Amino acid sequence: MSDCGNCGGCKEDKGGCAVLEKETTTKKAKREGAAPADLKAPLYRVILHNDDHNQFNAVVAILVQLFHFAVEEAFKLTKEAHEQGSVCVRVEMFEPAELHRDQLRTFGLTATMEKE
Repeated sequence: MSDCGNCGGCKEDKGGCAVLEKETTTKKAKREGAAPADLKAPLYRVILHNDDHNQFNAVVAILVQLFHFAVEEAFKLTKEAHEQGSVCVRVEMFEPAELHRDQLRTFGLTATMEKE
């Protein structure tokens, strides 16, 4: 058997080309380090909303605890939520976004998620 040179994935055998392995879009994407558009999971924004019930420092502490932000980053996000009405604290796949939204709510914060 010799390489036919036409497709790179087959061998020539007795004048005919027999495909040994056909490279699919998925295999090619994995090989190239990218996911095809149809296999890419949608991302969701976790949104923290301002409210009149929670103390500023408490919100900062919750963001540090749940998302492991540095205090400065948590402060910046909390300030933005306070001044703008809401802030996106994380963009992630559905299940982690849902969990983080629910955890924020468990602490008494107002949080939603939306598809990016």
